[in-house]
Amino acid sequence: MGSPLNSAINVMEINILVLGEETWVVDPGVTLYCEKDYSKVNIYHVHNKGLFYLRKDFSWVKIDGIIWRGQFESNSEKQKYILEIIKLSDVTCINHPDVTLNCSSNLSMYYALFKAKMPVLQKQISSFGKSTLDFIEPDLPCVCKLGNYHMGYGKMLVRNSETWRDFIDTAVLLNEPITIEPYINYKVDIRCLYIGGQMKCIERKPNHWKANVNPAEVISYDAPKQLLEMTADFASAIGADVIGTDWILDENDNWKVLECNTGPGLVNFEQDCRLINEILLKRIDKKQ
Repeated sequence: MGSPLNSAINVMEINILVLGEETWVVDPGVTLYCEKDYSKVNIYHVHNKGLFYLRKDFSWVKIDGIIWRGQFESNSEKQKYILEIIKLSDVTCINHPDVTLNCSSNLSMYYALFKAKMPVLQKQISSFGKSTLDFIEPDLPCVCKLGNYHMGYGKMLVRNSETWRDFIDTAVLLNEPITIEPYINYKVDIRCLYIGGQMKCIERKPNHWKANVNPAEVISYDAPKQLLEMTADFASAIGADVIGTDWILDENDNWKVLECNTGPGLVNFEQDCRLINEILLKRIDKKQ
C-alpha cells in the first residue's frame, strides 16, 4: 500500500469526507467519501502535509474538507480523538471541531446554552457515583437521564416514588452520569434549524412523551421570530455553521430550549446538503 506523501496531488480535485452519514449530495467537481461508522474510519495527519483518508480500495487520498454529521452516542472518546486530529490538521470542517467538542456531551451542551443566556430548561441535579442516589430526592414527576449523550437516549420519565426506586436499581448497575430535570407537560415541540444564516423550523408530533424519538408526524412550523433570532445568535456565539435547537412550549405559553445539536437532522435533505456544501466549498476556496 503506497503512501500518499510521495504521490502527486491533482490540485483541481476537491475531496470531501462526510462523517456520520451513509449518503450525501455530490456537487460537480467534488469527490465525496461517506463514513457512517466512526470505528471504521482510517485517517492520519502529517505536519505540513495534510490529512489523509483510506479509501475502500485501500488507497490514500488527501482530504480538502470535512462535513461532521455525527452524534456522541457510543465510542465518544474515539470520536473526540478523530475531531482532535481534524483540528490539528487545520482541514476545513463544518462545523469547526471546537464547536462539536464543546457541545459533545449532555452537560457541555447544557453549559453552552446556559452561558449564552438561552432560556434553557434547567437541570435539577447532576451527579456521578452509585452512592449519590441514596441522597437524592428529586421533585416528581421528573425526567432522569443515564449517560452523557444527546437526543433522548437514556431518558426515563419518573412519575412517582415507585418508578424512582426502579430508576435507582437500574442506575446502580450501569454506574453512568445522571442528570435530572423537571418534566414539562408541553403543548408544542419544535426544532429550529440554522444553516449558514438560513433558518427553518419543524414541529414534531409525539408518539409518546419524548417527541424527538420516532415522532408520529413532522411538519413545517412558523416559529416565533424571537426563537429564530436566539438560535441564530447562539450559532454566532459558539461559531457554528450548522445547528439545531430543540424547544418546547409549556402550559404557561413559555418557550424553553431543551438542547442544541451540532449535527442536526435536515429538513429538506438535498437542499440542505447543497447549502452545507456551498458553505464548505467557499471556505476551502478562500484558503487556497
